[in-house]
This record gives sequence, structure tokens and C-alpha cells, in this order.
Amino acid sequence: DVEAPGISKEQAFVKVFKMAQDRFKTQNDDRGRILYQDIDEGTVVCWGEEYLVFTQKALVLDRATMLYQVSYTCREGGCSMEVSRIRYTYGESPKPIYAEEWITDKHAYDKKRNRLIRGSDKFRIKTIDLVEELQELLKKTLEIPANAGQVGSENGVLPVPVLKHTLSAEVM
Repeated sequence: DVEAPGISKEQAFVKVFKMAQDRFKTQNDDRGRILYQDIDEGTVVCWGEEYLVFTQKALVLDRATMLYQVSYTCREGGCSMEVSRIRYTYGESPKPIYAEEWITDKHAYDKKRNRLIRGSDKFRIKTIDLVEELQELLKKTLEIPANAGQVGSENGVLPVPVLKHTLSAEVM
């Protein structure tokens, strides 16, 4: 959840919808599209397609395509975000790799559970980076000050935003 004290559900929805239009545009930039929006529910659901670039050198490009759904649910004083239905296409294989079979704790760690397994590690790290990027974009969209929670504002202490995002993987 991203907390934005004082913002109405409708204000949050309008800001999130505008951000989603910009972030998930389709013209000449296949990053995805908006699948569903409802101002009464405060819901915006988007489909995303991104390249996860693992290595990029002069003669080497190691990347995968990540497909996912992100759902924003706006409410009085904030908005929550959930990323789901994550899958990857990698290399020459047309068969998708589903996140729940590749990057979850059960599949991504070695038997001792102290190291990520080589191969799935890069997918897990890049997926978490993308989710954190989306979370930061939501935070900026709702105009949460960078110094939130620090002493020194006109009123003394600014409210601390509570950040929590859900990274789940569901099969489409």
C-alpha cells in the first residue's frame, strides 16, 4: 500500500489512471495496455510487457520478455498495487516460464535455502527490481514527499508512508 493522507479515492484514481496511460502505452512501445478501469471501484488493471536485460555487451545480449498484470486499487488516502500473472519467454523457446515455477522461494533457492539457484536468480532479481520501480512510480504519482516522516516540516513531523507490495504469480 502507498499511503497519501488527504487524497480522495477519486483523486487517487485520476492520478493512477493518467500514470497508467503514460506507463503502459502501446503506440510504438509495446509496454502493455490498460485492461480495465472503474472509477467507482477505484480500480485500474494493466497488462505489461517488458524486456528484462540480464547482460548487454558488444556481442552479447541476454534478455527475457516478462509479461504481467498489475492491479491498482485506489481508496481514500492511498492506493494498493498487486503484480500477478507473471510469465517469461526466454531464448528460442516459445514455451512460457511461469513465475511460480521459477522465482518463488520454493524453486529459486538451493536445498539449504541460503543461496539463489543460478539461472532463476537473474529472473527473480530483475522481477523484484521491476516491481519496486512500479511501486516508486505509484508513490511519485500520488505525490508523497521524499522527506516524509522526517522532522523539519512546517508542522513538525510529516506522515510516514507505508509501503507494501504484493508479488504473486498466478497462471493466466
